[in-house]
Amino acid sequence: MIQDQRLVQWLTLIVLTLAPLTAWEAFLGHYRSGFSLKAQYVPLVTAALMTIVAAASLASLAGSGTILQVGGWIGVVTGLIGVGYHHYYGVADKPAGYRWLLHQLMYHAPPLAPLSLAALGVLLILAGRLTNGASTVLGLSIRFWVIEVCAITILGAVAQSALLHYRGAYNNVLMYIPVTIPFFAALALGWQGIAPSAVASTVAIFGSWLTFLSGFVGVGMHIRGIDRQKGGLYLGRANIMQGPPLSAPLVFSGFAGAALAVLQLR
Repeated sequence: MIQDQRLVQWLTLIVLTLAPLTAWEAFLGHYRSGFSLKAQYVPLVTAALMTIVAAASLASLAGSGTILQVGGWIGVVTGLIGVGYHHYYGVADKPAGYRWLLHQLMYHAPPLAPLSLAALGVLLILAGRLTNGASTVLGLSIRFWVIEVCAITILGAVAQSALLHYRGAYNNVLMYIPVTIPFFAALALGWQGIAPSAVASTVAIFGSWLTFLSGFVGVGMHIRGIDRQKGGLYLGRANIMQGPPLSAPLVFSGFAGAALAVLQLR
């Protein structure tokens, strides 16, 4: 029971950290497009709600399980609808549409970005189930679901990084880090979740720690990428909007941290 409470605390702390960063990146991207759709405000409201719910849970675990799950489901629905919006307005509605698919994916609305809200929502749902005393979902351990959700989310972040770094022509060797280390860490996490063993656990923990650290390296490199643009940090507002997404690499750190909480809390 104490271990479950500690896991809930870690999961909600990760949501409390990542939800505002997700809102920040959504704000920058939607501000760049002039908030042309009212729906572009929704992820900001949802992220704020999830932040409040996570903070309330950390303040007092007692009786917060249902609230966590409601906030989580709002995040999941918002993220899935956001993927549909990004697909339609970022690909289907653009000139040449699917015929220029790679171009649309690289230069318009990031196709997988809204799923970060959905993934955070799932973590809140699982934390809420643990808070209410449940240990399984659909007959499988909640710890299994946390590991698999982290593995899938990290793979999605790898795919998004691959697209954007391809756009940047992989002009720095460090741009290969988010498409290599997290990829193998996600495979190890999936392996550990499906077929737990001492070997799989060791590999998954090692890979998750490397992935956790790689996120902070990525933030440093993105700051460098912003500073290398014309005007650098002196034109911070313009270059932050046009440069590499400042906090996006922390998705790797956050979900690797969630996986480590499961793997190392015994």
